[in-house]
Formats: sequence, C-alpha cells, structure tokens
Amino acid sequence: MKLLIIDDHKLFNDGLRSLLIQEDYFDIVEQVYNSRETLNAIHLHSPDVILMDFNMPHVNGLEMAEQILKNFSEQKIIILSMYAQNAQIEQFRKFGVKGYLLKTIEPAELCQAIRLVEKGEDIFPKSNQENNHAEDDFLKKFRLTQREFEVIKLIKEGKSSTEMSDILHLSIHTIITHRKNIHLKLDIQNERRLIKFAIENTI
Repeated sequence: MKLLIIDDHKLFNDGLRSLLIQEDYFDIVEQVYNSRETLNAIHLHSPDVILMDFNMPHVNGLEMAEQILKNFSEQKIIILSMYAQNAQIEQFRKFGVKGYLLKTIEPAELCQAIRLVEKGEDIFPKSNQENNHAEDDFLKKFRLTQREFEVIKLIKEGKSSTEMSDILHLSIHTIITHRKNIHLKLDIQNERRLIKFAIENTI
C-alpha cells in the first residue's frame, strides 16, 4: 500500500515513517514537511492513503483536506491530531476524510486503521459528548474561554509561546495575553503550579 505522510514536524514525520516501514505491506512513497507541496506529491505518487497532521503552518489540515478532495475526489485521507473536539472531527467527516486518529494511538491500532481505510471503511473516534459536557462545566467554573483551555493544555505539554502561536495560528502577543488571563483567572502565579493544576484537573 502506497502511503504519503504530511506533517511539518520532522521528528514526528520521520518517526512515523520508521514505524510504518517495519510493516512489509506499507510503502512510504514520500514524506511532505511543507503542506504547500502536498498536491504535487499526490499527483506524482498517487498514494493509496494519506496520513496528514491537523495543525500545520501555511495550509492547515482542514484547508488541505478540502483542497486535496477538490482535486482528487477519491483520495483516502487519515488525519492525525492531538485534539478530539467533536466539532473539528465532524468538519473533516463532512469534507469526506476517511479517518481521524489521535496521535496517542498505539502503533498496532494505527496500522490496522490504515488497512481498514484502504478497504473503504471510515475510522473516527467515538463521540466524546460526555467529555465535552465535563469540559464545558470546567470552563464555566473557572470562567475560562475555549482558547484559554487550549493554551493550558499546550503549556502542560511544554510548548513555548512561539510553538503555541504556530499550532493555534495566533500572534505571539495574543498567546501572551491568553497566558496572563489564565494566571489571573486561576490565581496561579507560576507555570509549575499551573502544570500541577492541569494534571490534577485532567486537562
């Protein structure tokens, strides 16, 4: 099976390739690190399945999926993401993407999902409506916005303000403002305590 990997993070892109080439069934025809090169790579290699990151600079996963399916309507795409919000997942499903997997997936599950998508099945996470309700209650309790919640998760992951700017497609100034507001709303003075708070509240 011919696979095309699209992810701007070289470490993850290369790591995914190293994982998948252990399966004789998979042939990685190309790795794309810049989303703007995607359509040309598809034209050259006609992959069976595309594995594509959600958060990318230049053209993000949602926009890229729309462009791909406009030009290659039968192309099978699996989105790889750290985010499991139902609204985002449903957008990809409506566009015609065949799969949406979290980057925390086990290698064996990933390989199985790729095979199923190739055979024509759709692979999406089960609805996390209950999780969404819990998240909404949490946001209301601490008067946080959805964007501030996302920033807290990225702080917990050890991301810098510059990395958050790239991931969330926001200016550095906006990220810094969100961070200040988070500390004020939660009455937490330093990042170490904020990370502890995030862990305790399963963010």
